[in-house]
Amino acid sequence: MEQTQNMSVQKQDNNSGALGLAILGGILLIAGVATFIARSWDIIDPMARIAIAVLAVITAHGVGYALTQARNYAYTGSIFHVVGMVLLPTAFAVIFTERVTGLTSEIQVFIAATAGALAYVPFAYQSRRSIFVVFGMVNVLIALGTLARIAFGEMVGIDMNYIYLILIMICGYSAYLIKDVVYPAGHSILFALGVIGTAGFGFFMGVFSGFYSYSAYSLFNTWDLWYPILVGAMIYLGVEIKSELMRWSGILGLVAASFVLIGKYGDDIGMSVIIAVIGALLLFFAYRIVQKEREGK
Repeated sequence: MEQTQNMSVQKQDNNSGALGLAILGGILLIAGVATFIARSWDIIDPMARIAIAVLAVITAHGVGYALTQARNYAYTGSIFHVVGMVLLPTAFAVIFTERVTGLTSEIQVFIAATAGALAYVPFAYQSRRSIFVVFGMVNVLIALGTLARIAFGEMVGIDMNYIYLILIMICGYSAYLIKDVVYPAGHSILFALGVIGTAGFGFFMGVFSGFYSYSAYSLFNTWDLWYPILVGAMIYLGVEIKSELMRWSGILGLVAASFVLIGKYGDDIGMSVIIAVIGALLLFFAYRIVQKEREGK
């Protein structure tokens, strides 16, 4: 039995090494082809440029499909599919540059992301392949974010950062909605993107997007309370669903927000309120953790 387990571990180690070589090979392949095309770009006419860009996407997915049918050893088929997915927006950029003019950058991104969503989402649900799931969902979120920017970007009183944050949170939530219809890796990656993105992007948008004003006369900004509550909820959910990633992302977000709030309200009466709220949240989490541990015994 022990010998069998050792052989299994050794096999996994060998597979990991082969996967690393395959990824490196894919990176070198892309670099080589990209360098060759870039050096020849000036002597290629516009229509040929478009044809090359589109053909590159088709070829990458075609090779990926062929390798997948041949058992996809070392995930080489998946790597070629990833290459095709990376090349798709590049192909649209070439098309917009060479033939389509007059479109704003938002419209261009919306068209490319929508095309990516329509291309990969059906395959994601048909094949349950993790790469199609991740790229399909990411394209959906990019398309929705760009559409929201087109619709609300010029409206006074609507900050796009809130919309982006909501979309990132949807990424994590959608992972749970589709976990029964895709392979584990797909929804795990989406969940990680949603959790880490919510804590990270939420913190940075608070710091760099004008939510924090260091004026001595500024009152509470809404985000000063909403973000600690948001990451506090992440800590609670992380404990409930036993997700260390969500729990620690929430803890790091709460600590980071606390430092920023101390810098803003350190000499203001508002700081006492912030400290009280954070203290109450920590007490609540501690209570719930101990309660669940004792009830579980």
